[in-house]
Amino acid sequence: MAGKQTGGGSILLKILIAVLIVVLYFAVEIPSRQWEQQEADQILARKRLTNLNTATLQYLFFNRKFPDTFEDLKASLDTCRLHVPPLHFIADQKQMNPDAARDSILISAEDTMRVEAFTIQGGGRGLSPEGMERYHTRIWAKMKPQYDALGTDTLHLWSDSEIKAWPREYGEMDFSLWASSPSRFERYFTPGDSAYVEVTRHSFALPFETIFTCPSTGKPFEMQHVAKYSYSGEYLFELEGEEGESVSTVARQQAFFEAARTQVANGIAERFQALTDSAKAAGNAQFQVPEAEKNKIVVEEVSTWLAKMEPGQKLAHSSERSHTARADSASFYTADRFVEDTLFPEATLGSRARQHESLMALPAVSQLVSALRVGSELDSVRIDTVGTALYSPIEGDEVYMEGFMRIFEVDPPENHGYIYNGTTSWE
Repeated sequence: MAGKQTGGGSILLKILIAVLIVVLYFAVEIPSRQWEQQEADQILARKRLTNLNTATLQYLFFNRKFPDTFEDLKASLDTCRLHVPPLHFIADQKQMNPDAARDSILISAEDTMRVEAFTIQGGGRGLSPEGMERYHTRIWAKMKPQYDALGTDTLHLWSDSEIKAWPREYGEMDFSLWASSPSRFERYFTPGDSAYVEVTRHSFALPFETIFTCPSTGKPFEMQHVAKYSYSGEYLFELEGEEGESVSTVARQQAFFEAARTQVANGIAERFQALTDSAKAAGNAQFQVPEAEKNKIVVEEVSTWLAKMEPGQKLAHSSERSHTARADSASFYTADRFVEDTLFPEATLGSRARQHESLMALPAVSQLVSALRVGSELDSVRIDTVGTALYSPIEGDEVYMEGFMRIFEVDPPENHGYIYNGTTSWE
């Protein structure tokens, strides 16, 4: 009886071990497959985003504006054709020894993006264009499938001796060739044909109709316009004025001191130059005015000028700046508070901040600032579309598995990256 009980326990233990092995397999293998799929989806999504960015630039080329929707982009580019010239060769002479009759050239193409490989055909001996029997080698390009409608020049090499041509193999994407002969050879080109090629075949590495959707979710990529916001405006300060607001913020005080500094800019420059000239005369050719000395001079010149201000005297300070951001956030970037803070920002570090601190520490200057009034005139914000922002829709609820296999499901990636005004997030 005891032996049977032990045997039964052993069978159960083996079954349990087998089950655990199966579970362990699923726990390792299934998530691994999902991670591999996620990585493949990410690579494909980024290729599609890159092609989509190219599509928006092609749309801009033909329409002089950026597309509002993907439907606009598709409708435009599906009807566009490009007049594309044939692929031209470059044959650079690399060796010519006057004492030894040997010729060598490096052969490449102006636009290797279209080239899949170079084709070399040695035709033995034949009659050259001069009617002389010589060795003859022809070289042309095999084009990538999306460019197969284009022509390619054919390079003809003629020599009194045998010609050898072989790939340079400088790198994975290098299609250049070396050609060499013990005798010198002549070069002739037979021109290829130009062609009118559909933009959707010529410009994109992926099939055009597939580049608009996220491979993980099947949802369309998101496209937003990128805008350049141009700001301009002016502060008008008045001593003991009856209108306007008090100059109580640090940003406004710094703007006032900046306006005063422009009034004494020549005097500041002359003092800087005098220090430099004196140092150079003493033999210090590399002298530069120390930062602390610069700040001291500025504070002295500005405070001296401010001491001469009279009631009712006005001082203006204007500014122009720009900011690039998504166009769908225009309400934020055109708000008066944002515009003013952009045109007249507060400096917390650097010379401007240190000079402000030193000036406000002077009782006479502090008292003058408290008597100032300021009004602002902010021009309307100019908004120009300068690009597009492309995003891949990852929402966090993507499902990879079904049924009980959901227990082995891994979390989706946070995103596939984005292209913002031509700049990729993954490079």
